[in-house]
Amino acid sequence: GGSDDVVNLKSQLFGCSFGALEVTTDYSDFATDLQMQKIKQYVTDAAPGVMEVTIDVDITKTDMSTIHTAVTDKVQTLLELSLPAGPFEHVMYVVEKCYVGDCGWAAFAF
Repeated sequence: GGSDDVVNLKSQLFGCSFGALEVTTDYSDFATDLQMQKIKQYVTDAAPGVMEVTIDVDITKTDMSTIHTAVTDKVQTLLELSLPAGPFEHVMYVVEKCYVGDCGWAAFAF
């Protein structure tokens, strides 16, 4: 959460999981020094906890499964780790729009 918004993704995930799932942008307790270097390079203070990537897939002509794989591969390459792993036990994806196939949800996680 941020500012004064007490009901947000962080508070609701924490409450719904009875405190078992905590959203944080402090990765230092769970990441190696090398992972922290990579995280600081790609996850900026402008949007804490958010990593934006560009993939070599045209999302207007590609199904969500292929997009998911492309994003996962790109993040794993940039951060030099396998997802979910290290400081990232729960990963969420947000795609600007679903163009092809069964769209179902605006965002998804694993």
